[in-house]
Amino acid sequence: MQNDRIRYFSSDRRPRPMSKPLVPPALAHFVASTAGRNMTRPAYVAVGAGVAMMVLLTVDPAYEAAHHWVDAVLWACLAFFVFEWVVRLRHAFVTKREWSYLASGRGLVDAVAAAAIPVALVVGGNPKSAWLFGIFWMLKVVPGVPGLRQLRRVLVVESGPLLSVLVIFLMVLFLASVAMYFLERDVQPVAFGSVPAALWWAVVTLTTVGYGDVVPITPLGRLIAAFVMICGLGVFGLWTGILATGFAAQTRATIFSSPGSR
Repeated sequence: MQNDRIRYFSSDRRPRPMSKPLVPPALAHFVASTAGRNMTRPAYVAVGAGVAMMVLLTVDPAYEAAHHWVDAVLWACLAFFVFEWVVRLRHAFVTKREWSYLASGRGLVDAVAAAAIPVALVVGGNPKSAWLFGIFWMLKVVPGVPGLRQLRRVLVVESGPLLSVLVIFLMVLFLASVAMYFLERDVQPVAFGSVPAALWWAVVTLTTVGYGDVVPITPLGRLIAAFVMICGLGVFGLWTGILATGFAAQTRATIFSSPGSR
């Protein structure tokens, strides 16, 4: 009797076979990485392939030769971004942070990347034009670029000086437009017949592009044009100096705040 009890209990202690996981470990790791709002390697591949196929879509000979492959890759990329959006939405609802995610910049980018093309197709848009919304996929890589995060901090810190230079730029722009309209409207009524028409010349000149399609011909008009060109060099020189100084200050702050610098 005692031997039977020992045999009974010992039989219960035998290891039972472990059940197989319902989700493969690789898929579980991918879902966890995606839910953390990080750009995964498949996401980078999807962005690159999707944008490349979108470009080929606009080249008629290339699209006619490989339209099956182009369409397949585009739909696969769209399915990937929809799946990514759904995973992040589910994670946000589970962690009770749905409004924080939906209102964030990354949440808006995810929504546009997943929904813009289907909405355009549903409302009856041209398929080739609808797939052009795939350009928004490129915005998904922005949060993963460290230099862009530093640029955002520089723009916030140096917003005051940058806006001051912008005010100078706009003042010169409109003053030059009105002056050229006053001086050139009689001799060039087509090119300078209105202030908005003269504004195009002022933008081209102040940015030092100089297309040459519209030029002043009166002596005083040319004198003002030379002044506008010099102001353009000064304005963009100021912007460049402000941004360079801000980047240098942010780089020094990052270096001195790192643990290895102490």
